[in-house]
Amino acid sequence: MLGSMRLSSVLTTLLFAIALSSHGQESAKSTPREDVDVGGRKIKLPAPAGFQRVDGLNAESDRLLESMLPASNRYLARFEAPKSNTAEEGHSFNAQVLRTLENREIGDRTFGEMKQQTKAELDKVMENIRQEVAKISGKAKKRFRTRL
Repeated sequence: MLGSMRLSSVLTTLLFAIALSSHGQESAKSTPREDVDVGGRKIKLPAPAGFQRVDGLNAESDRLLESMLPASNRYLARFEAPKSNTAEEGHSFNAQVLRTLENREIGDRTFGEMKQQTKAELDKVMENIRQEVAKISGKAKKRFRTRL
């Protein structure tokens, strides 16, 4: 079905949704859908099961998160688990779009290649974050020990 259709930048958005979605998620058919603007088009983005949209509720939080994005990306939506959902507490989901691809038509092969490339980039970013957290944690432990 997708092979004969021309795919819009919606796939770029969904690429991030697939790459960043939480495990154990129910099918998109049973979850609420949120409108987001991609390349001048309104699309329906499925909310992860058990999560609620939180962007736009706290301007300072939105600014902080947007400041952490690379200039190549545009922030679309952010979802978090409700505080009452202890199983997903601390988990969040955000959707981004690559600015350079936002207005391009993308086919199946390109989408597949982008998905693999994006996964590799996300893995690299996650490893960098793990290393930074380990450094900060080590420094904090060292300071704590010297103060005892």
